Amino acid sequence: MYHNSSFLQEIFSCNGYNILKKNNIYRWRASTTPISARLFQTLIEEGQLDDYERWLRDITSVFGGVYNFMYPNKVTLDLNNYFDGHHFYPHVGDQIAARILKGPHVQNSAFGVYVTDATIDAHLKEVEQLAKQLAP
Repeated sequence: MYHNSSFLQEIFSCNGYNILKKNNIYRWRASTTPISARLFQTLIEEGQLDDYERWLRDITSVFGGVYNFMYPNKVTLDLNNYFDGHHFYPHVGDQIAARILKGPHVQNSAFGVYVTDATIDAHLKEVEQLAKQLAP
């Protein structure tokens, strides 16, 4: 759970999707889990980048958009944010909630990008460039 109790009043996670409450109206917000950059690198080394891209396109298509945290970024590159390659510490959950609460129109976010059908091609190209920088 998130440490900041004000987030608890606004957002909670439900099986990888988020429900945002504002003015007593609940809205679904899809998001991806911020796995560590090392685990993301393994995904690439195992030839799973195409599956990742297809999965992200599917989520975007179904929900109209997704907050993507699963790409190399300031949080995923820092192994101190994880107690293993996939499970992050609670302060990262706070950052996820804060990013989602800022809304989809944030530009140049260092953690979490809202991706839509209109932006997915450019986002995936950026992810591929960031992934190339991970290569040993």
